[in-house]
Amino acid sequence: MIKKILIGIVTAGMILTTIPTVNAEDEITLNEVTDQIIDISDKYNSAGITSGQLLNLITLTQTDDELLDTISLDKNNLFDTSIPKKVNIQSSRSGDLYDGNPPASKGEQKDRMKYIRSVYDNEYNDGNHDESIYILYLYTSHYIENINYDKSFSDEKNFGHPVYANIISQNDIDAYEQFYKAQAGVAIYKAFRTYTIGIKNFIENGANYTLMNELLGSIKENMDDEYSKYITALDAAGITNSTDILATSAKMYNAFTGALDNGKTKEEEIIDYMNSQLEPGLQGMVSSTYFGFVKNILDKLSGSGAATGLFSSVLSGVVYYFDTLANVIPTLSLAGLYYSYQMRKAERLGIYYGLKPRP
Repeated sequence: MIKKILIGIVTAGMILTTIPTVNAEDEITLNEVTDQIIDISDKYNSAGITSGQLLNLITLTQTDDELLDTISLDKNNLFDTSIPKKVNIQSSRSGDLYDGNPPASKGEQKDRMKYIRSVYDNEYNDGNHDESIYILYLYTSHYIENINYDKSFSDEKNFGHPVYANIISQNDIDAYEQFYKAQAGVAIYKAFRTYTIGIKNFIENGANYTLMNELLGSIKENMDDEYSKYITALDAAGITNSTDILATSAKMYNAFTGALDNGKTKEEEIIDYMNSQLEPGLQGMVSSTYFGFVKNILDKLSGSGAATGLFSSVLSGVVYYFDTLANVIPTLSLAGLYYSYQMRKAERLGIYYGLKPRP
């Protein structure tokens, strides 16, 4: 059975009074785990299976609601797998085109998240500021709205005077909360919360990166074989270019999730249901090999709550962000952030000089 009960990471409703700091050793191993998850996601992505679809499949096959609440996931398709058309928005600085500084690669996004966590630890890790929210605020102030940001510049030049990106004012909070209510902003909000909460809970519960790496190694061990079977089946059906593979995998995903939604749990039941929803050319080998490819990762994660939490969190905050949300930031209400940017920078300066308290 694909649906299995996962072990919760923490008790639902548990109040955290202290927030752990990621030490240097943990950071190294977390980077290694992140790299492995990126590799796994890339393999699935090359077969037309997106990170958003993987996240949804994990939630659909997850029956532990406490765990889902803990890692900010639920079964209501919070992770929108569609990508709206990119819309260029002019900034408030001399009418220059501006796109919200999306990361150029998953590796760059991983490094950004590592840097922002360090800023949080230095500035806000006092038990009074929700880590999952302030990670998002700080990411926004450092990258998304930062009209001074240039990858070739030093951190001090990008984030220091006059930006003071490390300082979050009350007006910043108000502007960001409004910004993330728009369009895909809710998905960004949840992706960052999932990332931060998942890592925090994994660390609090022992941070056994050795076992996590073993689990990821087990996923990758069978992944190539299942991937080859699926790609071979697609090729035999005449589906070879990336656009057709993506479209076909979307059909497979819809048929697979439809089977789960209709209470199918056994392999034979799921594949039979999928075949009933697909055109003849996609029935049989294509549908069964797709099932084997996604079942590989779902079976490995099923029953291992802490691992599921970390996998989902990294997939959400690093991979899903890059794959999908980096492309839709320009469709959000960036103009509103730019409009109030200069005023909010002045307020940060006042906080920097002690004229105003930090909220």
